Amino acid sequence: MRLYAVFLFLINSLVLDAQVTNPYTGEILPFKNIGDYTVSPGNFNNYPANYGLLNHLGKLNALPFITIEKDISNPWLVILNGGPGRSNLRLSFELDSILKYYNVLIPGYRGIDDKTFEGYDNLDYDSLKMFVANHRKVFGSKNICDDIDMITNVLNIDTISILAHSFGTIISEEFGTDYRNRVDTIFAFSPVDSRKPYPSAKKLHLIIDSISIQLGYNSDVILKKIEKLSKGVTSSSYFYMGIISSFYTKENISNFITEIYENKLSYKDLENRGERFVNQKWLFDFGLKFCNLVPIDDKSDDVCDRIAKGFKAIVDQYVIDKGCPEKASNIDELPVKFYIPEYELFYCEIVNAEFVKCGCGHADLWKQAPKYIIYNR
Repeated sequence: MRLYAVFLFLINSLVLDAQVTNPYTGEILPFKNIGDYTVSPGNFNNYPANYGLLNHLGKLNALPFITIEKDISNPWLVILNGGPGRSNLRLSFELDSILKYYNVLIPGYRGIDDKTFEGYDNLDYDSLKMFVANHRKVFGSKNICDDIDMITNVLNIDTISILAHSFGTIISEEFGTDYRNRVDTIFAFSPVDSRKPYPSAKKLHLIIDSISIQLGYNSDVILKKIEKLSKGVTSSSYFYMGIISSFYTKENISNFITEIYENKLSYKDLENRGERFVNQKWLFDFGLKFCNLVPIDDKSDDVCDRIAKGFKAIVDQYVIDKGCPEKASNIDELPVKFYIPEYELFYCEIVNAEFVKCGCGHADLWKQAPKYIIYNR
């Protein structure tokens, strides 16, 4: 009952509270209209930067954003990190080379960086699912695109390029579709399919085969050991998420395969790893951003297929198709440069992609993004 009361309070806040506050300090901001904003100087990752706060909802907390402007004549580059359920106000690489050619805008992600979702993790499953069903039009991917459009408009930025990774590539594709005349180039690293945002069993097989050979192991032995650990595991177990969490970097993949070979991982170890990997905020933010997902072929019962299906079973908890917005994808018509690493685990069946033979994984490639976009300017 207490959780339900908290839920009603949060919902009412979205509707009734017209005050806009600083999400970091709680200070009431002098905003009257949507689009009002403030900017103050500061430092971000050792770069002189401006910290902005935007009235994007007309209530609750303002949305933070960061700009790093080294040369007023440079074009603008918007950085969209992966997620869901994670802040966008972070960097995985140094900006020195990028700042020679671009000014940088890092917009906050609605719901996360404005701290609107704070406290929601304590709500029960049914209340959170109700929130997802009723608020996709407020916290969906389109809303993040609209926030980017609003920020760039108030800053008098006409056109942008976008540097995006993983979940961020879905935002970049939607922004490019909705605001085509405002986009110069999209650099999409490890793109995720908005209809199939889960791992590919085929790619998991290839990764295990390749890394096992490099380590001097027989991949069939590795697969059989994983199979043995998974006996009796239900599809909704976090065990499979624990495996997936080990496939984002080459180092983690190598460590996982070695631990499997040496029998150092138990079912419980992987289940605990999976629970740490995806918290509740991750899951319900996933539900707010995705719907009408394409099912995985259920005919195969191979262990890699079960891993992929196990991932989907967990994320599907909050995926609700009711009220799912129609998204017109014009990805082939957009000015996109795709970069896919050698050990990519997610579906990303893109014909014109540049497969980067960096010997790296999904998260590794993102750390190297600056050198690829500077080379392909």
